[in-house]
Amino acid sequence: MSEISKKNKNALKDYIYNGDFEVAYEQLVKDLPIEKLDELLLTIAWDDRNIIVYTFACYLISRNDFVDYHYAALSIMVSPLCHINGAYDAAHYHIKKMLEIDPGDICAREMLLFLAHTPTETGRFLSIEKERDVANELLNLDPQNEVALRHLAELNT
Repeated sequence: MSEISKKNKNALKDYIYNGDFEVAYEQLVKDLPIEKLDELLLTIAWDDRNIIVYTFACYLISRNDFVDYHYAALSIMVSPLCHINGAYDAAHYHIKKMLEIDPGDICAREMLLFLAHTPTETGRFLSIEKERDVANELLNLDPQNEVALRHLAELNT
């Protein structure tokens, strides 16, 4: 991480941990490329594994219901905060919202397949039939999609 990124990370972390979400947004986030924001939020979340980082991602969603903000929130829940009960349920919610906003979102479908085998209180996130449907939808959008091809191959064995 470059020196500028470290400064941004520390400033963003301070604003988030102090609950200064509006200041964080106005001074650091609103003009930040989404890839950089994702990197910063994940890095901060990995540092302390604190739910406040996810709360900030939800704040961003409340400002602008963008697919990219939902992706940032689900990334936090499936990676650094996956140990929290309900983390995958929260990620599933964000995937559904991403698909509502952009029904053609390939990444959301790939993440849905990622969750397909994740155990839940009621079994699994997707039935085998739904998993097959999602994989086929992915192939309709991207005929060479490796995630979809892998899932279909596993389902057919």
